[in-house]
This record gives sequence, structure tokens and C-alpha cells, in this order.
Amino acid sequence: MKQGLFRCGSADSGAMGRCLLLWLGFYLGLHVWMRLAFSSTLQVDDAEQVLHAGRLLLGYEFPQPPLYTWLTWGAFQVFGPSLAVVTAIKYLQIAALFYVTWRLSRHLFAEPLWRAAAVLSYLLLPVFAWQMHVGFTHTVMMALAMAMTLHALLSLGETRDGKRYAYLVLAIALGMYAKFGFFLYLLLLASAALATPRYRAVLADRRMVAVLIVCLALAAPYYGWLIEHWAWFNASLAGKMAGEHRLHLGV
Repeated sequence: MKQGLFRCGSADSGAMGRCLLLWLGFYLGLHVWMRLAFSSTLQVDDAEQVLHAGRLLLGYEFPQPPLYTWLTWGAFQVFGPSLAVVTAIKYLQIAALFYVTWRLSRHLFAEPLWRAAAVLSYLLLPVFAWQMHVGFTHTVMMALAMAMTLHALLSLGETRDGKRYAYLVLAIALGMYAKFGFFLYLLLLASAALATPRYRAVLADRRMVAVLIVCLALAAPYYGWLIEHWAWFNASLAGKMAGEHRLHLGV
């Protein structure tokens, strides 16, 4: 058993998974330690969360859905506001992203080495290998929701049951309340599914009607609020984009 834990070249999926978990745990733990040890300065997105998580509201004064801020508010109520709490929220989601990707890779690859490569491929993307450590909040949650949605769809392609459709609802709801860019991903994923007979059958199942109804019901509170505050939202988004443009120009 001890040999299986550390033999990353093993053909056994369980041993490979344990080894991958060990190394990713070390990787994420090292980044958490460096973040807390070398600087107490909040990045822009983290500071935004600390600023707004003092109140539990349906919507906030920034152009993103509120779930990340709700999660931060809840953590602050239990542990108190601190850089450690903000950092833990982000890195727990990154760890969950790696875990879900390992699980969904089973549906795509038979070889454990390819499954491990699928998980580690995130680190080849600058947006993950660097930027998720220095600035992202909502994007991390959206990435987790994307992986969960794909995992749910691939699972339903093998077995269509109520539990997997409920998982799909959870994944979509997470994405809808994580970041608006999730809707584009959902559209592209649905288009790809419709082009594939196995997954077209998943979408054609009558239980998808229930999925859509529940997702719409879950989305209604915030997106109803957003419609009521649409003018303010446009102004907030324009201000954020203008600020980012000035930042890139060094103005």
C-alpha cells in the first residue's frame, strides 16, 4: 500500500490518484504558505470580497454574480475576516477543481497516466498556473462549475438517473451564480452535446425539463434583481472595463 501511494508510474488508477493528490496537495499548500508568509497585501479581487462581504445582499456593487461573496460572508461569520480565510476559500475551490477533473477524466481516458496529464494540463495555462494565484476569485468558481457540468454530462452519458441530473442542476446553478461567462460555456457545451448521439439523448430526456425549471427557479432571485438594476449594472461594468484598460496601459 505504501509503495502504491508514491509510485506515480503505476498503472493502477487508485495509486495514480493518491500520488496525484499528494503532489497537488503539496503544490497548493506551498502556494498558500507563500501567499500568507510573504505578503499581507490583498489583491484587487480579494480586496473587493473583503469590502463587500460585510453584508449579505442579493446583489453587490460589482458586475459579477454574488455567490462568491455569499461564501466569503459565511466564512467571515464563522472564522472572522482575514487574509487566511480569503486565501482558504480560493484554494479549496482550486483543489476541488483538480479533484473533479480527475473524476471526469475517467470518462475520457482509460490510462491513469493520461488522466493525470489531463489534471496537470491546467498548469500549462498561464491563466491557471499564474493568474489564479495572484488575482482570481469568481473565475476560479466558474472553472469549478465548468468542470462539474462537464462531469455531470459525461456521467449522464453512461447512466441517466435522477442523482446525476440533480448533480447537473447543482453544477449549472453554481456556474450561474459564479460568473456571467459561464453562460457562453453552457451554450457551447450544449451545442457539442447535441452533435453527439449519446449526449443528445441526455438532453432529450424528459428529466431535462425538470433540470431547466429548477435552474430557472434558482436563477430567478438574483437575475430578477439584476434586471431591476440594469442601468446601474451597465455603468458598473463600463467603469470596471475602463479601469482595467487604464491599468494595462499603465495610466
